[in-house]
Amino acid sequence: MRPGARQTVSVIVPTRDRREALRRCLAGVMALDCGDAPAPEVIVVDNGSTDGTIDMIRREFPTVVLLRNDRNLGAAQARNQALRHAGGRYAWFLDSDSVVADPACLSAMRALMEDHPDIGALGGELTRDASGRTLLKVDRFRFDGAVTSEARDPATVRLLDCDYLATCNCFARRDLLERIGGFDPDYFFLGEDADLGFRTRRAGLRTVCDGRTAVLHDVDLSARRSLYLKARNTMRFAIKNLPVANAVLHPAATIALNATAGVPGRLRSGDPAAGKYAPGQGPFPLRLAAMAGRYAVSLAGAVAWNLWHLPDTLEARVARRNHIADAPEAVRDEGGSPPGAV
Repeated sequence: MRPGARQTVSVIVPTRDRREALRRCLAGVMALDCGDAPAPEVIVVDNGSTDGTIDMIRREFPTVVLLRNDRNLGAAQARNQALRHAGGRYAWFLDSDSVVADPACLSAMRALMEDHPDIGALGGELTRDASGRTLLKVDRFRFDGAVTSEARDPATVRLLDCDYLATCNCFARRDLLERIGGFDPDYFFLGEDADLGFRTRRAGLRTVCDGRTAVLHDVDLSARRSLYLKARNTMRFAIKNLPVANAVLHPAATIALNATAGVPGRLRSGDPAAGKYAPGQGPFPLRLAAMAGRYAVSLAGAVAWNLWHLPDTLEARVARRNHIADAPEAVRDEGGSPPGAV
């Protein structure tokens, strides 16, 4: 029997050098109102933090199961490692910068899953726009494999089908995760949630957004995201999952659609979804030019990476891999020094 096997829910949080954000995340999880249900087991996988994250968890959250890697294996692999230890019927994936503000959130998720056996995963990502409004993102795939998001009032969203759920808040059935093989670690970070959603729907189950189960994604816009990984992984998703014609057209389609889909306007308005990939300061024309230059370099690198890894990606189109079973074992923390420490 796995550790925590009597638990209904396993909360899984990968992290790396996000001590303060993780503290807020775990505090929200510990404050959940579970009613008569057992409290969830909480598993944190640390990918080589050096900012005191491990000591903070040991001191402030001693009931958390802490798994450690001595280097950054990526968020996708960390979640697979946690699933090897998790015992819940459901796995609730959160990012370390997720903020669980509603104590009834977990109870609502569990009840909806019990009432709707056709749902494989549910959740919802709340973000704040430039005016400070809190909105729920509904994610859809474009024909080229990239993602477009629609902002909704969370109070109006009830059991709304979407194409995938961001792993800042994804509540999934454990048996589904076992059946589809967990997260593809070749994405490393960015895009692994889209791939999981695609495979969930291909398995015949729904992915659903609901305002009652939404969690705030408190994105730090001062921390720039990798345009290279975004371009690389979106291209890999297209090659792995989409019809051949869509995959072949992906680079040209992505350039054209990004240029015409309001990205410059979103960047000017301060939209967090656009701003987290853009230089943060300076006049707008310079920021836009810098972003265009970074994107061109990133796209070239993405094409080169995907050509080099094309045989493996084509194999992944047809092979069913068990990424959970294949994940390397993480070190379970027992209060000693971090792995590799002198």
